[in-house]
Amino acid sequence: MNICPVCQRENPDGATICNNCFAPLGKMPVQDEPTRDVKIQSVPKPTHVRYMGLLSRNALAFFIDGKTEPLILEVTTQAVLGRLVPDARQQPRVDLSPYGGFEKGVSRMHAIIRAADNGFVIEDLGSSNGTRLNGISLMPYDPKPLQPGDQLLLGKLELEILFRRGD
Repeated sequence: MNICPVCQRENPDGATICNNCFAPLGKMPVQDEPTRDVKIQSVPKPTHVRYMGLLSRNALAFFIDGKTEPLILEVTTQAVLGRLVPDARQQPRVDLSPYGGFEKGVSRMHAIIRAADNGFVIEDLGSSNGTRLNGISLMPYDPKPLQPGDQLLLGKLELEILFRRGD
């Protein structure tokens, strides 16, 4: 068994990433030839791993535009990401205006994150400038599962997401 240097949990022999906090477990294997059948797994940056211990099962950490301190959000059912607009009937739970949301094309009601059985899903809410998950454009109203370390682009606002997977 491999012991994680960050959370001290045991992991199966041969594991390269901790099953609990997703920290790297030693050297990653080197591949001689590129393969088309390999699925790329998002892995949190080592500097962000220290926040994993602070997150509850329902919490997400958003690292916005490369900032080192995250915005931490508890999501028991769902949370809308967008921009607050005075006098608007509907308002998002997470206001991205302080992070340049308006200038970077974040819609007022841009995307929604919902709690799922083993984590979270994201869904674009028909935003004007779109949502990209790990470089792939999301179709409006089509939920996609999130993985710890995923990169989101709301308009041109970059977010990296960390969370604990459901057990």
